[in-house]
Parts: sequence; structure tokens; C-alpha cells
Amino acid sequence: INQKMKEFKKEHKSMNDWMDETEKLVNSLSVNMDPKKASRVQDKINVSRQHHRTLIHFFFSLILLILIKRVLNKNFVFP
Repeated sequence: INQKMKEFKKEHKSMNDWMDETEKLVNSLSVNMDPKKASRVQDKINVSRQHHRTLIHFFFSLILLILIKRVLNKNFVFP
């Protein structure tokens, strides 16, 4: 679990960086933008979105592992 938490912290930072980068890309779009440039920006946003999905899957897997560990250790209290 400790190793997974280290990975989680690393991926959390990566996710924050991703959100910052995506926000910059979205803010760079404008109505008067060259269509080819707008398409390139949109492609970057789409690639970034796929990376984000991978991170979300990682986070949910980690949370599930932590919950399983707590249940197995009987440290988990159901609401």
C-alpha cells in the first residue's frame, strides 16, 4: 500500500499538471483562430483527455485497494 500511495501522490501531481495544461489549451481557442491551428489544439485536448481517463482508473483502483485492505483488517466502519 505504501508503494501505491507514493504512486498516487505522483499521479495526483500529474493530474493537476494535466488540468492546468488542458485549461491553457482551452483558453487558447478563439473564434477567429486559424482552423488548422484550432484542429491541432483540439487534437492535443483529446490526447490529454485519454491520459486523464487513465489517471482516473488508477485512482479508483487505488481507492478500491485501500478499502479492501481496511475491510480485511476490520478497520473499516460501514456508515
